[in-house]
Amino acid sequence: MLKLHEEAQQPPHYHRVPFELGAPNAARVWSALIGPKDTFQHDRDTAEMLRATYPDLRQLALTHRFLHDSLVYNTADAVTSFVDLGAGLPPNPSRSQRLVDRTTEESAGRYAAGGSIRVVTVDHDEVAALYNAALRSGTVALHADVRDTHTVLTTCDEHLGDEPRAYVMTALAELLTADDLGALVSDLVQGSPPGSLLATSHTDDTPETAALAAAWKDAVPGSEMFPRTSDRLAALLDASGVKESRTYKPQPMLPGKLRRGPVYATIATL
Repeated sequence: MLKLHEEAQQPPHYHRVPFELGAPNAARVWSALIGPKDTFQHDRDTAEMLRATYPDLRQLALTHRFLHDSLVYNTADAVTSFVDLGAGLPPNPSRSQRLVDRTTEESAGRYAAGGSIRVVTVDHDEVAALYNAALRSGTVALHADVRDTHTVLTTCDEHLGDEPRAYVMTALAELLTADDLGALVSDLVQGSPPGSLLATSHTDDTPETAALAAAWKDAVPGSEMFPRTSDRLAALLDASGVKESRTYKPQPMLPGKLRRGPVYATIATL
């Protein structure tokens, strides 16, 4: 039987989402757009409904997935420990994920192969946490709210030690309010080993993504989307105490239709 790493005592204002068949879930809706089979009909229906508002939503999700592997690749020379915040469901490489993995084969291999690479995944959704425990060999899967930084940092210290680590957030920062994101980053700055990094992909703020955010709030219970410009995110990171950050939109690296997505990536030194 799989055993998740869970904290016995959790502050009441943070929440872990139990297995729930009756409503769409943010992690599974996002995964339904990418292509994993392990989603439910209401997740897939919600994804299609959101595509009616934003037709390129699947490309947007794939761009975030591509940038996840790109961020891992670009931080792997500096660290050997990764913390996947808001990990979601592991991708299914047998379907549309092949498009992404084909272009990032080296980074995906370095990320998943184990060896000296150590990984902690964090997700408040029980299904996502269970799948990460089962399908990512050697991974510590933490079932917790990422905003519960005490639990996150304690678990990371226990399993990753005091070596620098990279916190990777793929399409997660945009699901957090500015206050929650600022508090999260500030706690990571104060509680992480020197040399640690924060790598995130984020949806840009455009009229089209603003309409998507409004539709997302109505369609996905308990979840909101906050698209931000790169300047706005950089200012938020600076105010949270990061030492430096750089933003890039690697359009020439992206395959095909993914190049036009309003997504950028940021790597910050904590």
